[in-house]
Amino acid sequence: MRAALLVLGLALGTPPGFAAAEVDLAGKVLHIDSTSGRLSMFLLQGGAFEAFSAKGPAGSGVWRLANGALCATYTQPKPPPQLDREHCMPIAGRNVGDSWASTSRNGAITYSLATGAPPAPPAVRTWM
Repeated sequence: MRAALLVLGLALGTPPGFAAAEVDLAGKVLHIDSTSGRLSMFLLQGGAFEAFSAKGPAGSGVWRLANGALCATYTQPKPPPQLDREHCMPIAGRNVGDSWASTSRNGAITYSLATGAPPAPPAVRTWM
């Protein structure tokens, strides 16, 4: 799980100056692909998000739009000190179906915006 938090933290840098563009991100998923794998951030109504990696749940937190950027802060689990802050990435002008590339200290990153909902929790079986 810490690896997934680290991927997100490294992927989300400070955005360059982008014109503010309001886009409706609630109900969308931002896929972040890097050398560490894929992290999917499901952006929920009310400014919450849930993140998942190939290994399952990778954390949750809050998101907001600020000056054409998507800014996210993990709240659960408590992130390590280097990730215990808000991380922002440019998102202005992006639409569902768009993909774009960036780089971080650890190499290339590809972002893609899609529609989707977080995976449902495992069904609870009740015995009669």
